[in-house]
Amino acid sequence: MQGKIDEIGNLSIFRGNKWKSQYCPKKLGRCCDACPKFGEPYSAFIHNLEGEKIIGITLRLCENDRLFFTEFSDERHKSST
Repeated sequence: MQGKIDEIGNLSIFRGNKWKSQYCPKKLGRCCDACPKFGEPYSAFIHNLEGEKIIGITLRLCENDRLFFTEFSDERHKSST
């Protein structure tokens, strides 16, 4: 799965050949880093059904949910020069 946090902190996931904004199921509004339950992305791995190790990025969200991405970009940290 592909994901990104844009330059202002909003989460999007690539589905159906396009980027889709993610919305909070608890509040009306975008899923973003303004939420205190929105974690920082970190390196992680999982094992697929064949037992192969897949390296990626995990992002913690509300209620201890986590998303695992094989491709991820965090555009908040890009310098604007």
